[in-house]
Amino acid sequence: MQELVGRLSALDPESGEGLKVIGYFDTLIAASAGADAVLRGAAVLTGAVAGASWPGGGLRVAPDGRRLDPRPDLVAEPGWPARPAADAHVWVERQGPAHANDALVVERCALALSLVRHRHHERTLSPVAVLVDGERPAAEREAMAVRRRLGARVRVVAHPAERAVAGSSVVLATEHGPVRAAVVGPGDPPGDLSGPVGRGTWGGVLHLPRSWAEAQLALRVGRARGGAVDAEELGALLEAADALDRRATPHPDVDALHRLDPRSLEVLDAVVESDSLRQAAATLGMHHSSLASRRGRLAEELGYDPGGPLGGARYRVARVAHLLRVGTPAPPTG
Repeated sequence: MQELVGRLSALDPESGEGLKVIGYFDTLIAASAGADAVLRGAAVLTGAVAGASWPGGGLRVAPDGRRLDPRPDLVAEPGWPARPAADAHVWVERQGPAHANDALVVERCALALSLVRHRHHERTLSPVAVLVDGERPAAEREAMAVRRRLGARVRVVAHPAERAVAGSSVVLATEHGPVRAAVVGPGDPPGDLSGPVGRGTWGGVLHLPRSWAEAQLALRVGRARGGAVDAEELGALLEAADALDRRATPHPDVDALHRLDPRSLEVLDAVVESDSLRQAAATLGMHHSSLASRRGRLAEELGYDPGGPLGGARYRVARVAHLLRVGTPAPPTG
């Protein structure tokens, strides 16, 4: 699928984006995602509120994944992209002209929701989905933790959606694509660490929504690094980098790193992480005088010296924000 997307994108960008939409919902279907995840996917892909109604209920989800209060009538207004889905009805609350992929997103969302309705997943929501959902009442999450016999210390581990993991897990739609979430305790096995993995911080049951958010960030850093990343180790760096990443305009410190080649980033990483220039030079296999000269040139490019205490802190935050950017999958456009 990825190879086909690449070939079609080179010939016709809209065809490639359409296949990305299809692949997005196919991933959710294959993972037996629930109605919440399917509608979150539609909202993320279109950048608009996605809604659905069915006998006895319905749901509306914002592009940032928040569940919204149902509309009083809970039906699509004329002009919104809409489609029936088995005994349900799906729509996107598009204000203004429809976007290029609105119709395809609604079509695939309707297909996925039809399967969800057929499987009755809305009646048997995954325990993990309940535990990581901060919008659900605390009492409901605590009761689920008791039923699952969770201990006092737990955290969320985020995996690529296509990866199978041992134990209970669920694929959830996020603003950066489908991600598999698992809740683990201190005594649980570490699982498959051969590829990108993101671990949230430890805490009690009510901490799990925050741990889930941290695990998603750590997974994006892990995608850039190609391995496992633990939010416990990054600490406040992860939260600070997330704030930079969410700026309306990219921060100059992050843009500066984005313009550098991989070897320059490797040099800067070694300079910041080493106790001395000689140690950094040994790590890089360079002569220390050559490294000193290169460090000076890079400091001029950055506008600050990453080898000093303040410059090192500035570099670390910008570097993690840079990794977040690099590790973010490009979503299909609406």
